[in-house]
Amino acid sequence: TGVGQDYPSAAYEATWNASFPGRLGGNKLASSFAAQQTKSWWMHGALYVAVAASPAGPVGYGNVGVYRYHPVREAFTAVQTLESDVGASALEHLGVADAVGDSSDLLVVLNRFKDGLASQPGARVYRWDAAAGQMALHHTLPLPTAQDWFGSAASSFKRDGQSYLAVSFYWDGTDTSLQAVVYKWDPFTEAFTIHQTLSTHGAADVAYV
Repeated sequence: TGVGQDYPSAAYEATWNASFPGRLGGNKLASSFAAQQTKSWWMHGALYVAVAASPAGPVGYGNVGVYRYHPVREAFTAVQTLESDVGASALEHLGVADAVGDSSDLLVVLNRFKDGLASQPGARVYRWDAAAGQMALHHTLPLPTAQDWFGSAASSFKRDGQSYLAVSFYWDGTDTSLQAVVYKWDPFTEAFTIHQTLSTHGAADVAYV
């Protein structure tokens, strides 16, 4: 999708309907329209997709829709809607492990600024709760300052068996001269900690190559 533009979600059902492709969630959910980014992953033998949907500009609230693909039905069905992320603009999925090697699936949601929500965290980390069959809020990403920052993109990678997450931030409500942050997963506390900061100005994207 283009910056500052709203489009219907491009994550359609797996099979094409001759008349019209089905939008995820139908026309009632924000994830059907104003999609900013999608992220898909395999988990426990099933295909999942998350859609970050947020209307362009400072007004208009969105959310994140999480869906699971059912091969027999040949369709995605809604798993949950993350209503708290009204400025959802970017997503990242990654797998991590705790100190004893047990693995978990995480979904990172970045939010952009929305009027009246200056205290909204720029990045939330959700963790898959197998018992509930949904993503549950795990923690918010720590920031170098007390001021909330609004994220634009995230990229995860592994080095020497360790899990990292790079996040670009573009605004804190007054300034765009923010730092991109590289986080490191701590298997003992089971949370991300700040590993390194990089000087940026209004960064719109980040990637590990």
